[in-house]
Amino acid sequence: MDNHSAYEHVRLLLASGEEAEAVRVYERLLITDPEAKELLVPVAAMLLEQGRSTLAIRLAEGILEDDPWLPSAHQVRVDALAEAGAIEDSAQAAEEWAAATPEVVDAQLSLSWARLATFDQAGAHRAAVAARDLDPMSPVGWLAIAWVARLDRRWADVIENCREALWMAPDHPDATFLLGEAHLQLGRREQGREILRSLRDDDRAARLLHETEVRRVGATVGVMVAVVFALIGASTGSIGLVVLPLVMAYLFRQRLDRFAHHRRRAAGGRPEPTSLVHPMLLWGTMAVLVCAVMALLT
Repeated sequence: MDNHSAYEHVRLLLASGEEAEAVRVYERLLITDPEAKELLVPVAAMLLEQGRSTLAIRLAEGILEDDPWLPSAHQVRVDALAEAGAIEDSAQAAEEWAAATPEVVDAQLSLSWARLATFDQAGAHRAAVAARDLDPMSPVGWLAIAWVARLDRRWADVIENCREALWMAPDHPDATFLLGEAHLQLGRREQGREILRSLRDDDRAARLLHETEVRRVGATVGVMVAVVFALIGASTGSIGLVVLPLVMAYLFRQRLDRFAHHRRRAAGGRPEPTSLVHPMLLWGTMAVLVCAVMALLT
């Protein structure tokens, strides 16, 4: 059996759930030809895609025991550990990879993402800058810096780095998404919407545009309710009913911003799927009820 046939045999065995036999074929393959281990990295990647992270970790670590310098095996190991929920172990694996091969761009990028997952923004930024400096003509390093800046809410830095990435890759979807989001966050709504609308069939962009519209309508309604209750308070001479709605409207907006920020942190800086609609309804209803009770009491 030649190397490619053995690789296919291992892949099919794993796909059918015959893991023990796949391991035996894999071990025989390495005994007959140690160089064939590179053929098994895609198998580990396939296992990771199937959600079988434990086996992917074992396979990747077995490959790395024979060749500790194989970048693709390192990447699978780091990703598989993260998928298995071992975030600290994944970060440690990324640290080891970057320390062993500091000149490899993918190693620095992997380290940047791993540090983001552990909320080490400073370390993530250093690794992203290292990746950019290793290959400044590639958009990936600039984009990694933009993701870190997004988590820190440094929107001007997001725009600067996304523009650099888009100069090299004009149609890059991640850079386009981050650029549009940054403009929205800085209050440049029309510019941000135009950029996001250019991402056709992109769920992230559609979700963010919907969320922005919901927040805009919610803020408008909140202000109108606050003004109505304030006018009622003024006409009845109730200072509390004048001040309370305005305070509630301010706290309502602050709570939404904090909720969105926590979602970004929980997602490691990546786009998050959770909608703002339900928390807006909840907190908005609470604000109206509090003001209504105050109106009744006065």
